[in-house]
Amino acid sequence: MAKTTQRSCQWPINLTPFRPIKLIHLVVMETIREHLWRIFLDWPEFTGASSGNPTALAEIMEIQRAYEKAMFAGAGRFSQEEMEFKPVRERFGLLQNRIGQILTARVYGISPERWLDMESPAQLDAWMDSRQTVAASYLGKVRAMGWEAAGSNDNVA
Repeated sequence: MAKTTQRSCQWPINLTPFRPIKLIHLVVMETIREHLWRIFLDWPEFTGASSGNPTALAEIMEIQRAYEKAMFAGAGRFSQEEMEFKPVRERFGLLQNRIGQILTARVYGISPERWLDMESPAQLDAWMDSRQTVAASYLGKVRAMGWEAAGSNDNVA
């Protein structure tokens, strides 16, 4: 299925197939970018806050361009020339750190690892009440609307 999807994306633009690892990395970076855009564009609107964060959106686009540049050593992602994958670990590590910094500073107000370590609703409530971040505002609105249990299911499979 993945091979079919890859070829269906390549065929309309007459792109010579390239190694799946490249596609996986492109999809992962695109997924990260899209999720962060949705967080910075849609979540503020949902909470009634001012719309978007142009600085964060620009930084995310810059990270994506740097990621692709490191990955393809300057060749465009749709270049017809053979693209040699350059797994430069230090470069990818720096870009991953920048994404982590965005999540820490602008989404959670704490590191993603600390956020994921919360084990109780009381810890989540304390975090929401002590942070002025897009995620805290979003989840605070969900709590205020009484939607925190939406989608839960007490049936045991």
